[in-house]
Amino acid sequence: MDIFDFRNNVPLMNEYTLFPLGPYSILVGKFKLNTLKVLSAISIVVALIDALFILFISNEIILIYIGILAIFLSLIYIFPPFKLAQRGIGEISTFLDFGLLPLAGSIIALHGELNYSAIAISIFLGGMASAIRYLHHLPEDGEDSLRVRKFRIIYGLIVLTSTLIAAVSGFYLLLILIPAEIAHLMKLPVSSIEISKKTYQVVILEITGTLLIIANILF
Repeated sequence: MDIFDFRNNVPLMNEYTLFPLGPYSILVGKFKLNTLKVLSAISIVVALIDALFILFISNEIILIYIGILAIFLSLIYIFPPFKLAQRGIGEISTFLDFGLLPLAGSIIALHGELNYSAIAISIFLGGMASAIRYLHHLPEDGEDSLRVRKFRIIYGLIVLTSTLIAAVSGFYLLLILIPAEIAHLMKLPVSSIEISKKTYQVVILEITGTLLIIANILF
């Protein structure tokens, strides 16, 4: 994704994130483009080896289909003719690739039960990942776009709905997070670039929510 964003001049304000990587790192010379290509190739090989190992020890053939679907969603996110990332619907791919698919795959690999509670957790994780993607990529849409003009409604629905679904599914500690989410939503600026600078806040909200879910499970 970082290589793709760099090549397509995506106006991401990476220098304002907690961990300035991606296109920003290439632009300021921290990483060369070829270095990132090599690191990406190594990551793919390691991921493939891990996937084959998990498939071997779990003996769950369905993991192959989940993996293929995840790869397909990742490819249509950036490559033509789909390019979901540039059509204002990249959150769909993000939601599945960071929510339902990895959680379902993990549970199946461990021979667990893919029940309603697990799906609720995946909705929270996928929804928050989509919210992160929404804020961070908002400068791409232009100040007059619907996604910028109505961002409080769209973004608010993504964040609050994801949290509420998980909360009413038995993870009641997440209700603590809702006032913080509303305050975060109300204090966001108007400019898309200024909004993008606040992406770290939703990252903190997701981490906090994940810890609350863990606490709910343990106690």
